[in-house]
Amino acid sequence: MKVRLKPNITNTDLNKDSIYNVLCIEISDKIEFYLQKYFNYGDIYLAYPYLSDLLDIVDNDIKNWSIEMFEKNIYSNANFDEIKQIKYISIAPKEINYESFCEDIAECYGLEKCNDAHDMMARACGLYANLELNEESFIRIFSEFQLPNLEYGIDIGEDYIMCPKCSNAIKNNKKGVIKCHNKYCNILYNNPQAKPTPKGVKIIVEKN
Repeated sequence: MKVRLKPNITNTDLNKDSIYNVLCIEISDKIEFYLQKYFNYGDIYLAYPYLSDLLDIVDNDIKNWSIEMFEKNIYSNANFDEIKQIKYISIAPKEINYESFCEDIAECYGLEKCNDAHDMMARACGLYANLELNEESFIRIFSEFQLPNLEYGIDIGEDYIMCPKCSNAIKNNKKGVIKCHNKYCNILYNNPQAKPTPKGVKIIVEKN
């Protein structure tokens, strides 16, 4: 999904000539689009919320997105010392639209957890726009997805998957990556029935 600033809007840090990727939409008592923005200090991507009233939709494609209902804590006053809980609807790519995504990303990247849900979403969605994970973190966060560069298990029917190395077979656990149960093998291999690796995610191969 892509948007641009409405031509009659001037009091904003958005560039009127730019088109922005929407990383997430949140609906509560207002509708906010989290837009992908690049910051050259630190060479990072972040996502910040902007009211939908400021924006024109250029591309409305959200065919691989899901809709979820969540609760979150937000600061309720200007002094940032009072917190209230609100319910909101989140519309985002289905592989990241689950309740603990922000916390999982924070843990993997060593980010400090906070009560400001907007700040967490800005960091989490921004990182997702240029996401790099090692194999262990990828398997934990994207548990239903296949991992690139792994061999594929063999679907032998009746909902069983066979290890490509030792031929040990297990009941399909619906996970993207399977660890062989044979203690003399123990390799990781892809579930052939799982979802392919989500776009935009780069896997870091760590050297032993």
